[in-house]
Amino acid sequence: MQHVDASPLPIVCVPSALTREERTRSRELRRELAAATVETRAKPNGYSYRYRDDPEIFRKAAEWITLERRCCPFLTFELRWSQGASTPWLELTGPEGTREFLGAEMPELPQ
Repeated sequence: MQHVDASPLPIVCVPSALTREERTRSRELRRELAAATVETRAKPNGYSYRYRDDPEIFRKAAEWITLERRCCPFLTFELRWSQGASTPWLELTGPEGTREFLGAEMPELPQ
């Protein structure tokens, strides 16, 4: 079993982690996810987004996570489509200041 350090990573982006094409794709996906959002819940350390009932949106959210986690390693992503639920959720959280970061750096995301 791998030991996980409980101390949060600082809010630091790694822009070089993505190519120009990947960065463009990440922004496209972020806009599509924002357009598919039917509910937003603020959390103390981030947001939860509920998307419309569309398996393609779930796939796009997973694709976006695979890109974004490389340049924003301080974020925690939880994508779930619970048993019996009609729609998927994405929970996006991190250390103190994450909500402010998301508002400034990812303004496409609902707040």
